[in-house]
Amino acid sequence: MALIQNNLIINKNSERYSPFLVNLLSGRRRRLDGDEFSLVCSMLEKENITNFNEAELALYDKLTKEKQFVDDTLRSEIEQKMVQSGMFNPILDPSVTLDFTISLTMDCNMQCYYCYEKNYKNKSSYINRDYIDAIYDFYAFCRKEYGANGAVGEIGITGGEPLISEETAKLVKYISKKWSDSKITIITNGKNLLKYYDELPIGESLKVHLSLDGLKETHLNRRYSGKTTDGKIYDDIILGIKRLLSDNITVRLQAVIDKNNYQELPQLHEFLLAEDILSSANCGFVVSQVNDFSNQFAINEEFNTKHEISKMQKYLSEHNTPYDISYFGLSRLYELIGRPVNEPYIPKHFFCNTGFLSKYFFSPDGKIYFCNCFDEDKGIVGTYFPNVSINEDATLKLAKRSVINHDKCQACSYKFVCLGGCPKISEGVGEDMTCGVFLDSEIMDNLEYNYLNPQIPISV
Repeated sequence: MALIQNNLIINKNSERYSPFLVNLLSGRRRRLDGDEFSLVCSMLEKENITNFNEAELALYDKLTKEKQFVDDTLRSEIEQKMVQSGMFNPILDPSVTLDFTISLTMDCNMQCYYCYEKNYKNKSSYINRDYIDAIYDFYAFCRKEYGANGAVGEIGITGGEPLISEETAKLVKYISKKWSDSKITIITNGKNLLKYYDELPIGESLKVHLSLDGLKETHLNRRYSGKTTDGKIYDDIILGIKRLLSDNITVRLQAVIDKNNYQELPQLHEFLLAEDILSSANCGFVVSQVNDFSNQFAINEEFNTKHEISKMQKYLSEHNTPYDISYFGLSRLYELIGRPVNEPYIPKHFFCNTGFLSKYFFSPDGKIYFCNCFDEDKGIVGTYFPNVSINEDATLKLAKRSVINHDKCQACSYKFVCLGGCPKISEGVGEDMTCGVFLDSEIMDNLEYNYLNPQIPISV
């Protein structure tokens, strides 16, 4: 592992970016010049400070005085003070924002070959207004029973395909009126966006997340599993995006990339620029990969092995795209590294924002799951239709899930960036906490990050 004195060495084996240290407790970042990097690598090979030569000892003392190096004894003392200060207090906050996601149906009008939902038994079930009213009543019940007085900030609307019919499109507007003070985010494939556009709650409270895997032929081939499809579908998706942007709706485009389509990403980027889509201040673009939450690394090896992910990362960098594909579970580490200069770093001790009554996923079968990366038989925390029920043990266990109070994580330097791994993966592999990619020395030794620019000072 490229880990020394609670610091991770980034770009350890990179031919493109300069190496630097990031302290996983304090968040300090420090570049290493050529001589310093050689000395740090030499230190890594030696078991004990007593084996350091004079130059290594001098650098060790310097980095310790800078508080870049933090030994395990000091780390434990700092963490204990954090706990005593209440920074990691697991007490549930009744004022937490009650964001949630509603799946209107598990049915879909596309047949993506990588879709994780395609084998679900309840694929043809649909939500109606009675279900929406029941979700509203569920939170009224929670306010009464648990004092949950937080506002509903954002409601995600997904599927399957949430705009699969006129009825489901009208439900979006119904939800918008039901929670009139909340933001609405539709996650759609865009096929029927123009068709049902006038049924949607167009306004400043609406955001749309839309999938786009490549140029026309590639996108339709992936979205219809290789079946011949009318190209007008793609044209209408592009027109729908443009119409949203002309109405000042925030749009986030997302490409699911794997070994079959990643090389087309630069051309897709240029196409979206030429169409005046990415030039809009209201449009963003991200890339993701196909995940498998029964895999310790969340890698679906049918589409990408870890070596193929590394190959994709290198390609995107060499072709100067503004996109990055990385391993699931590394987001907190990248937040730490890439935070703005002089922005204070506050360690986090839980993996995701799912908590007691918040970030829940309401499925068409009347069940409530702890997140939208759900499985029909796992992650259930209650029901909302036809009856309300809450599994208090499951919800409290999730809300209190923390690397601070778990024995497995106590001595681990990675804990504030690993955060015990995704709860869904942990449940899937039958463990309380999972280390994910942080277990793999090859992945960690070969992490690359281009945040560092010689003209930008690094906060300490």
